[in-house]
Formats: sequence, structure tokens, C-alpha cells
Amino acid sequence: MAEKEQRSQTSLSGDSECGTAASVGSDSLYPLQRCENERWEAAIKIPEDDKLDEPAKIDAIGKIRCWFSGGTEILLAYLAGETDVVTAAARLADLIEQTYSTADHGRVRHREEMMARGQRRYHSPEIALEMWGAAQYFPEPAGDVNNPPSTELQLWELLYGMLHAARRIPWAGEARQNKLVNPVRAPKARPDPAQLFPMTISLKRNWIWVTGALWSDLAILDPSAWETWSAACGCGAGWTLPEQQA
Repeated sequence: MAEKEQRSQTSLSGDSECGTAASVGSDSLYPLQRCENERWEAAIKIPEDDKLDEPAKIDAIGKIRCWFSGGTEILLAYLAGETDVVTAAARLADLIEQTYSTADHGRVRHREEMMARGQRRYHSPEIALEMWGAAQYFPEPAGDVNNPPSTELQLWELLYGMLHAARRIPWAGEARQNKLVNPVRAPKARPDPAQLFPMTISLKRNWIWVTGALWSDLAILDPSAWETWSAACGCGAGWTLPEQQA
């Protein structure tokens, strides 16, 4: 996952506010311990705020707890009846598909070929050709490498957004839970884009392009669900009521 380090932008909040100094303060706490205490004190105040409904409390606690999350605007508009599932699915998936179909506008093709160049020299010509394919030249694209975001980051954003939208629905909200299933299913039902040409061996080693099936495979679904599940409440860990119900 070459870009997993960049996924801090898909988190509701970052850890930079906690600082990095390792020295103990006057309160006998390390900076991270102090930060965790402050987050806990902030989190336990959220359920007591009568101005917030349950979904808003989930959003607020998620920001404090630094849950991974993606944009939920399109999904919330769909759940509110402001758009239909076809339109919502297209808005969620179209840009991802465009970026995927160009190998991140050539950035991934260039990066993977540069990696292959470094690897070929460690093997005989025959093995290097088998493992990494023939050497090719792909110029490095100009411009901001994060605009638009990469296919991988957009997929993380999409699935974390879906999972966070699900958290905002109360346990008893069966109708809304069932309704949310439709835009979750919709990307899986989309036809996979045509395979990139040329599809190089080095590009096919990238886990996003290895199967050639963007939507039917949706490789990031499992790890995003695992990470969201890992952020769930632990027994006796002092989680607030909205978190327990998320």
C-alpha cells in the first residue's frame, strides 16, 4: 500500500496536535498521555450536549477519537431523499473510474516503471524480463501529484465514508440501514473499466491494478472494514454511549 501513509487526510482528525516530544511535563504525563486525557475529557462531554442529535454526536466523537472517515455528503443527501441511488453512485464512482483508467494520470505507470528499473539490475536479463517486463519509458507527469487524489486514496475515502455513514444510523433505524445498502452495492455492480493499455508487468504488480477489476473486486473493501472494526469499542474501555451504539 504505497500511499497508506498519506491516508491521514481521510482521518477525521490528525495526531499532530499531540506533539512528538518525549519529555515528561509538570503533570508527570508524556505529551501523548496528556493528549489522550484531553481527548477523553472532550469525548465524554459530547453525549451531554442536548443541542446535538445522535448522528452529530457520532461526528463530533469521531473527530476527537481520530476515526478514519471519508466524505459523507453524497450519501447523506441520498439518505435524506435529495438524490436517487443512480445519481449518488455515479457521483461517488465517476472520478475514481477516470483516475483508475489513466493510472492516476500516468503517475503510477511512471512510478512503477522506475521501481522496476531498480529491480531489474539484481537479476539476469531473462529473469528480469519475466519478473518485471521489458524496460519502457514513461515520462513523469507534471503538476500537483495530489490533484486529483490517487485512485487508492479515493477508494479509501469512498469506503470510509460509507462506513462512517453507517455509524451515524441508530441501531433501530432499520429502514435507513437498508437504504444505505443500495449505494454500497452500486459500485460493485458497475462494469469494470477496460484494462489499461499498455498494461505493463510493473503496473500489474500494484495491488490496485493487479486484478484488472476495479469494481467487481473492490480490493480495499476488506481492509477498510477491518480498520473501522478495529476502532470499535473494547469491553470495559470507557467508551461513550453514542460510540457503543455506532
